[in-house]
Amino acid sequence: MNREWFFKNGVRLYIASLIVLVALIFIVYIGMQWWLLPLIPLVFVVAGNLKLAHGTMFNEGYRKLWNQFLLVMFNGVIIGYVIYFLYLYLNA
Repeated sequence: MNREWFFKNGVRLYIASLIVLVALIFIVYIGMQWWLLPLIPLVFVVAGNLKLAHGTMFNEGYRKLWNQFLLVMFNGVIIGYVIYFLYLYLNA
């Protein structure tokens, strides 16, 4: 995937991943397909990283710095939650 393609289609990828996320939520909770439940956080992480990576790659100045900050914070919170839940799981 080159930069030009990602510049043109990054928003479409983000919106498509959000649509997949909403569809997964409906399938899991309304359709009682609980085996798909682990995909919801995964698609959420992919959607968030797509949005923030697009903003980091194609902005300049303070907007680029702001998107880099948000990208680090987003992934830091996710890693923190994973470590916290692993800690709870291993010490139960």
